[in-house]
Amino acid sequence: MAESDRLSRIPTKFLSDPRGYILGIIREWIVGLVLSAGALYAAWIDQIGDIGVRTFQQGFLGPIVEALMIPGAAVLDSFEGIQASVAESLVGLGVAAPFALVIGFAVAMVVFVVLFGLLWSLIDTYLPAGALTAPIRALVSLFSFQWLRRGDGSTSDSSGGESNDQ
Repeated sequence: MAESDRLSRIPTKFLSDPRGYILGIIREWIVGLVLSAGALYAAWIDQIGDIGVRTFQQGFLGPIVEALMIPGAAVLDSFEGIQASVAESLVGLGVAAPFALVIGFAVAMVVFVVLFGLLWSLIDTYLPAGALTAPIRALVSLFSFQWLRRGDGSTSDSSGGESNDQ
């Protein structure tokens, strides 16, 4: 019943103010177009964001994670092998086996940490780790805006430089 009342009022609205009625339809149409365009734009931005995230994950993080999983799996397998060998050798101790197992595993981990430290010192000696992190440090210093924090407006470091004061 309410729908028929609304439809019956349309001719009277049109006849009483034809210009306002037509402008109302045009306004509704324009608002609908603007809202549709906004929804399409938001969907487009969302799709571009998804493509960017997917590209970053698959193109950048994916190979790094895959490269780190192989040594990580090897280290995990070595831990499990050490634990299995220590557990097998201590089975015959009876009640003291859990305590000996903990001590044996701790000793094995200390040996592993020492070997890892030796390996890391060799890597640090023969591969310049500072050269690997230098580009990151340069970007951080570029975007740190130290000249804004000093407040003097200069972009150079003020320690040890010549002054232009007269």
